[in-house]
Amino acid sequence: MTQRASIRLAQITVHVRDCDEACRWYVDNLGWIKRQDETYADGTRWVTVSAPDQPDVRLVLDKRPQFAGDNGVGKQPVLIVATDDCVAAYEQLLARGVRIKDPPIHEVWGTTARFYDLYGNEIHMFQPSHRT
Repeated sequence: MTQRASIRLAQITVHVRDCDEACRWYVDNLGWIKRQDETYADGTRWVTVSAPDQPDVRLVLDKRPQFAGDNGVGKQPVLIVATDDCVAAYEQLLARGVRIKDPPIHEVWGTTARFYDLYGNEIHMFQPSHRT
């Protein structure tokens, strides 16, 4: 009998103009932690951040110097982050000057709000409903 392999989310890449600037944004506005910052011989950097209580799922901040014609900024999959209190998190982001797309909306499945990072990448935030 073959054992079933587990596949789970580990990292998501966001293309940025400046790794330091992007790292500061995620740390200062979302309260995340810089997990890795490596510079390789060719000058490329590997910078990751993640939520304090979720070190195994990381956001890779990628400057993409290898693609001069298309830096990929603002062209990434939608990021979805979870919270225990969507309204409080929204108010916190608003107070920090984060650009909001949609304030909290209550749905049957939970509460959601949308905001942008400093490059215009859209981030969806949700709080699951505790209904059974």
